[in-house]
Formats: sequence, C-alpha cells, structure tokens
Amino acid sequence: MKETQLLSLLKGQELTLNALFERSESFTAREKENLQNLLETLIEEGKVGKNQTRYFLLEDKGYFLAKITAKNRNFVVLTVIPSGEEIKISGEESDMLLIGDLVYAKEFQKGTFHCLEYLRPNSVLKGYYSLAADGSALLSVDYLNACGKRVFITEVADDIREEVNQGDLVKASILTFNDNVLTCKAEEILVKADEVGSDISMIIAKEDAPLHFSKKALTQAENMPKEVSDSEKEGRFDFREDCVVTIDGDDAHDFDDAVSIRRLGSGYQITVHIADVTEYVKRGSALDEDAITRGTSIYVADRVVPMLPFELSNGICSLNPNVDRLTLSCIMDMDAQGYVIHSEVKRGLIRSHARLTYNQVNRFLEGEEQGLEKEVKDTLLLLAEASACIRRRRDLQGAMKLDSTELKFHLDEENIPTEVIKMTQGRSEKMIEDFMILANCTIAKMLRERGIPVLYRVHEFPPLEKLETFRSYLKKVRLIKSFPKNENITGARLNDFLASIENESVRQTVSEQMLRAMSKAYYSPEDIGHFGLAEKEYCHFTSPIRRYPDDIIHRLVKDYLIDEKKIDLEEVYLYLEKMGTLLSSEEVRADHIQRECDDL
Repeated sequence: MKETQLLSLLKGQELTLNALFERSESFTAREKENLQNLLETLIEEGKVGKNQTRYFLLEDKGYFLAKITAKNRNFVVLTVIPSGEEIKISGEESDMLLIGDLVYAKEFQKGTFHCLEYLRPNSVLKGYYSLAADGSALLSVDYLNACGKRVFITEVADDIREEVNQGDLVKASILTFNDNVLTCKAEEILVKADEVGSDISMIIAKEDAPLHFSKKALTQAENMPKEVSDSEKEGRFDFREDCVVTIDGDDAHDFDDAVSIRRLGSGYQITVHIADVTEYVKRGSALDEDAITRGTSIYVADRVVPMLPFELSNGICSLNPNVDRLTLSCIMDMDAQGYVIHSEVKRGLIRSHARLTYNQVNRFLEGEEQGLEKEVKDTLLLLAEASACIRRRRDLQGAMKLDSTELKFHLDEENIPTEVIKMTQGRSEKMIEDFMILANCTIAKMLRERGIPVLYRVHEFPPLEKLETFRSYLKKVRLIKSFPKNENITGARLNDFLASIENESVRQTVSEQMLRAMSKAYYSPEDIGHFGLAEKEYCHFTSPIRRYPDDIIHRLVKDYLIDEKKIDLEEVYLYLEKMGTLLSSEEVRADHIQRECDDL
C-alpha cells in the first residue's frame, strides 16, 4: 500500500491494525509487514498518531508531533517534526519529560501549547558514572541534575561491572521514574574517563553520534577487496590513459574526487570522476546502515569520525594514485562562457596520474617550479583556464562570496593544541570548488530533465528576522545606508555591499555576521533552488566517502539515468523526503559537535 492510500483510509477516523489490513486488502505476511513499516514511518514523520491500539491522522485532531530537545527546571523545549519550529512548554506537565521523548501536542489558544501524551522511544540516558559518599552509584546527567532530579544506578551490566570507573561516560536504561528520582541500569561504557582524547570523545558520544562501527560493518569492511578485479572493470568506460589528478589538502587520506580536462574547440571537456562508493556499499548492508546513522564524516581537532571504515575510505574507494579505481564520471562539454552545453555520466575506470595538494598547485600557478610532469602541468594550466570561465559566469549569476573563518588545530602526542592555523582559500581550492559545483548542478539538472526525483541541496532566501538582526548590527557599525532593502536582496547585491567596505578587517567581520543571517542549507526533494550559489538546481554528488546524500544521488544516477530501470515516482519521492529530513538533522548534529570541540 502507498502512503496516499493509507492516509486516505485514516481520514476522519481511528482504525486498528486489523481494520487497516482488511480495508487495504493486505493478506500476505509480506504485505502486512510492509503496512506496519509504513505506519511506523508515518508516525516518525509526524503524520500519523497511535492511541493504544488505534491509528489516526494527527491533523484530524489538531495534534502535532514534537521531540523534547532541551529541558531545565522551569520548562522544556519542543522541536516540531518535521518543520523544526521550537516551542516552550512550562508547568507541571513538563516535569516528567526527558530529552529525546516524543510528544503529541496541541495549541489550545494562540501561543499556548499542551502536551497530550508522550512516547519514550528508547528509555536511555547518557551520563557520567560516579560514587556518592555513602557508596551508592549515581549517573550525572547535566540537565536532570539542574532540575533537581537524582539518577541512581541500581544495576550494572555484567560485562562492564569490573571496568566502569568514576567519570566514565555510560549509557543507561531507565528502570523507574518517580517524582524527583530516577533509577537506571548502566549498560555500556561509551568513553573511559582516562583515555586519550576523552573530552572530545565525550562530546561526540553525548550528541548521539556513533564513535564505533558495528561488528557486522567491520566484518564487511575487512572482507573488502584491496584492488579492483577484472570482472569489476567490465562494462566501464576506460579513462586510464587520460591525465586524471586529485587535488586535496596536505593531510588528506581519502580521495573521493578527481578531475581531467581537454580542450574542445573554443571551450573545454571537463570530466569530474567521483569514487563509486555504492559499488561496494550495497543498499541495506551493515555498512550502509552504519553510514545512514552517521550521515556524514565529522572533522574535529584530533580526529575524523568517518562515515565509512578505513578499508573503504582510505582503501578501495579512495582514488589513490597509480592504482585502478571505479568511478562515476560526469563528462561536461563547456563553452568559453562557463555554460555546460552537453553532459553525460558513465560508470568509469580511472588510474590517477598524480596526488597533488592545494599548496603545491597554488605555488605552481604562482609560477614556482614543483617538479611536475609536463602532462600534469598542462592539465593544471587548462583547469585554471576553465575555472576562470566558470568563476566569471558564477559571478554574473550572483553567487555569494562570503568569507568564513575555518580553524585547523595542530596537536602534540597528548592531544594538546600547539598551534591554531586560520585556513584560507587559494586558487586551487577555488578551482576545485568550481568543478565540484559544476558537476553537482549538472547531475541535478540531468536527473530533473529525465523526470527523476532528486535529493536537492536547497538554500532558501534569508529569514526576515535574521535580516533584521543583521540590520541592527549594521546600524551599530554605521554601514546600514548602503545595505539593500529586503525586496532588493540578491546574492549579487550582497556581494556589491561587501565589496564597498574598504577596510579588509571590517569586511571580514561583516561577512561573518552576514553568514549568520543566512538560512541553513538542507536536503529536500522539493527544488526551491540555492540562494547562496544562485543556482536553480543543485545536489550533492561529489563526496560519497564522507556524505551519505551523495550516495543516494549515485544510486539514482545508476538506477535511472544509466540503467534506465522502471521507477515508482511516489515511492522514490517519499524515500527522499524521509532521508532529507534525517540527513539534514545529522548534518546539524555534526556541525554542533565541531563547534563544541573547537570551543573546547
């Protein structure tokens, strides 16, 4: 049964599971299982509610689903699913709620909300193990302690009983919750207090980001091939004779994108080669499930928390030099004005001719000799030429030029920061950015033109309330006169405003403040464009080793662009809608972890 049929059945009435089976004519065990799975999905998405044994539409009762995302002594914060709107509820009804609980809530009068029922999906707490003076074990949970509640550990799992110590971060299951006292069972040690880097590990674990891969995923990773087999090469377009290069940071180890180029009349043929990760990470596998729960690799001061295990991210999927690798290759014929006039995508086979660094290429483009082979030099010069065409076209379109400060930490053997470096973009960084954006836009356009649903990367017009906050800031620094009115705001006009600020230090500060006024980009199958890039359609295709949305796009490309499989448009759209919500929230989680670790 499809979602629209199920929602239609529930319209205006409450039905049991058996009643839904009968009305949907679901007779086989598989059909019933699919119906149950669909109901669970719709409950998670805030479309369907469950009252003991009966299902109903939340909108019929004026209810909405929300998650408790913050709590203190006086109120809780609800985050509405799926809109993300935040609402505060105070009073006695908030007292028994915990962060992570799901609630059905309703607005009884404007601005007044009440929780009607709550669900506790996992009954799990995370906190620090400690021993009180009387010998009782306690779980220190910041927000509960602040609310005057005590959490007693009355049971400890056998496999951690001898290991758990003061200050360890543990996961515990709730046993009882009465008034101001909770009891729980310590189930798992997440981070040992005395391990190296425990402060950062604790931040990651407390935000529910997985620190370790599942045993099944690790087993699958260990069994991955070390090199591409002859059978895997069959049916692929052979790019191995082309001068394909990777350009990345000095300390990069996972290379998921490479480029090659040749002159084409007055224009260029640019090919962006992307690691074919989904050839190895099969849909529904343990590796795939782990990647979904992570959503993205997380980069913090002392480590990378990868989306995929080392055997894939640095091994068979990484486009390392002088070895055969499988790719999805986007071939783009571009004119001298920076517009793609023809494109296609192929399953490819490459052999990277050079592993280059941004610093190395920047020095070469500035005229320094870097000991590169002639074909690599020629490739870099042609890439720089093509990039300049793309950059001119992007500037004319009004792509925003906002500077943000990215910091890189150098640590000693004990993970103590010894140096903080402010990262800047040189010519090579901008060059690769141009080609990746070009490929992402091209893939999104190819899918859309074929009528295939796309998981777009969308960026909305700046929220009016944030613009007003930014205007207030500009008044304080006496720059408000040259800032455009809301109805006249475009990326190009914002660029002109920044360019009008002569003092470089002030311009940098204003640029960072302007960045805070922008909307947060997110993933959605609804194409509303990308304000910051000034592009009509845009998706993420170029980083499948570190971003799961890219793997979704790869599967769409292979299934429906290349293999031309039959498509169920509604099923694919609903899947992308669900994954867009999940992956956007996981990206927010990763950003929050990175900020917390930087502050540390």
